[in-house]
Amino acid sequence: MTSHGRSPDPLSSRRATPATLWRVALLWGLVVLASFAAIAVYAKTPGRQQPPSAENQSLPPEGRWRIAMAIHPRCPCSKASIAHLQRLLHRYEQRLSVDVYVYRPGATAPQWANSSLVEQVKRLPSLEVHDDVDGAAALGFGIETSGGLVLYSPEGPAVFYGGITPSRGHEGANDGLTAVIDAINGRPTARRRHPVYGCPIFRSGDGS
Repeated sequence: MTSHGRSPDPLSSRRATPATLWRVALLWGLVVLASFAAIAVYAKTPGRQQPPSAENQSLPPEGRWRIAMAIHPRCPCSKASIAHLQRLLHRYEQRLSVDVYVYRPGATAPQWANSSLVEQVKRLPSLEVHDDVDGAAALGFGIETSGGLVLYSPEGPAVFYGGITPSRGHEGANDGLTAVIDAINGRPTARRRHPVYGCPIFRSGDGS
């Protein structure tokens, strides 16, 4: 009996055994590992892409390499694509013409597309930024995932389409970026496409 005349609650004095603690730690470790695995799978899951439409398989000759890229203004993954695009412009500014198409639902005002990603794009030299209402231009280029691009030769035909990052939101060497660099440098490359890692350009709920 206690000083108040009551017996202590046996549950309140029970201590966790080492085996119980070990099981809790193991369970927590499995949850953490599963979370990291899910993130890794997501990062390496490519988005939808198509080849350019028939009318965009070739553009009028311009005498320079041309890139058409489409982005969703609210896709954080595309910051890596824009970072690689910046390096391409820095390296090949005199040989490269770039157009970036920023998706915007037709029912929204132009301000809908304002974002830090779009500001990042506008700071780049020697490129044109386009208001792509309802993604009409993106669809014409076959781009359904933010950060996708099409590379056109100075003679006009498309020579590559896809992405230029190794995974979602990550910079680094990858076959897509290498293919673009090799093409501009006149080196032969058998790769004509590369997965695009980014957000869907056409998402339900946009503009609501």
